Amino acid sequence: MSLHEVTQICEIKFWNTITPIMNEKGALMKVIKLLQKFFKSRVGYLLFLFTTFAAVGFLSGLIMGRVIWLVQIQ
Repeated sequence: MSLHEVTQICEIKFWNTITPIMNEKGALMKVIKLLQKFFKSRVGYLLFLFTTFAAVGFLSGLIMGRVIWLVQIQ
């Protein structure tokens, strides 16, 4: 079996798996609709903002800590 045949088989299996998930009544669309409904509420929006700012603060703290560590060594 050549490399081309193997990639063809993998691609066909991939699309046969992904297509039903991406269908209008598939699992992915159900999750997307649920998240859209959740984020339209005030609590969902505030939770999203809190999580986003927490992630930004965490990453900036990591970067600042690395910079301070580099300055202290030299």
